[in-house]
Amino acid sequence: MIKVEKIDTFAGHRDCVYCILNSSFGVFSAGGDGQVIKWDLDKPDLGTLFIKTKRSIYSMVIDETQNKLYVAENFEGIYQIDLNTQKIIKSVKLSNAAIFDMKIYENNLIVAGGDGVITILEKDELFFKKHIKISEKSIRKIAINPLRNEFVSVSSDFSFKVFNLLNFELVAGFEGHQNSIFSVCFDQSYNYFVTGSRDAHLKIWDASDFSLIKDIPAHLFAVNAIAFQPKDDYFATCSMDKSIKIWDAKSFTLLKVLDKARYAGHGTSINTICWANETTLLAGSDDKLISVWKIEKL
Repeated sequence: MIKVEKIDTFAGHRDCVYCILNSSFGVFSAGGDGQVIKWDLDKPDLGTLFIKTKRSIYSMVIDETQNKLYVAENFEGIYQIDLNTQKIIKSVKLSNAAIFDMKIYENNLIVAGGDGVITILEKDELFFKKHIKISEKSIRKIAINPLRNEFVSVSSDFSFKVFNLLNFELVAGFEGHQNSIFSVCFDQSYNYFVTGSRDAHLKIWDASDFSLIKDIPAHLFAVNAIAFQPKDDYFATCSMDKSIKIWDAKSFTLLKVLDKARYAGHGTSINTICWANETTLLAGSDDKLISVWKIEKL
């Protein structure tokens, strides 16, 4: 059993919220208005504009070891920003496509593009190391498995693919869903990963042999994002159906539904979720708002 309480709402964006990122520097959000806003969870009314781009932002990632924030401006490229000075250090143009996700592994920045290309950049100097054309459709999300030196990419061609992080060679590829796959996330122990699709299903996959563990008809519409609670007690999913669902990370049973009727949730598609700590979940929506939830075990 869990207890859920909505504790706050952040209002500051002028368009849909697509990305929320938690770090030791604070919480950052970005969306369709091109704004990156920095939030203090203890002072929610004091969100500050960190940077502004001309186009929408779907993805950000932080390199805490170098105090750098990477922001992907759709159709323009990637900006490397000093977190202390808020100044752009470097930038790079990739293509004319949207950029749906970025992940850092060692000295590599791994980028998922709307043109079906995974781009590997050297993260400090932003020079190109490798282009991997794997689909004619958008690559939507990337998840890293450091224990096996692998990463999983999911795309709108209904498939997920597994790559070696040492040489970026293809390890395996599978048709995972009946429609576009929008989200993928490993559990904190890297025993399995979860994919979420426009077909409204969640699928649980074994991280060692990629066999299907469970298929769950989870939402009414597309599953936009998946996020594991830091202690691996449960994970959250959010959907175009305007709901957030909390799932047991061991049994995969549904624990709670956070929606507008029961918990004063969002009234539009929920695009992104992020755990700020073991008990605090943040969610961003098409309604331009970020909701903050307290979730505790009873």
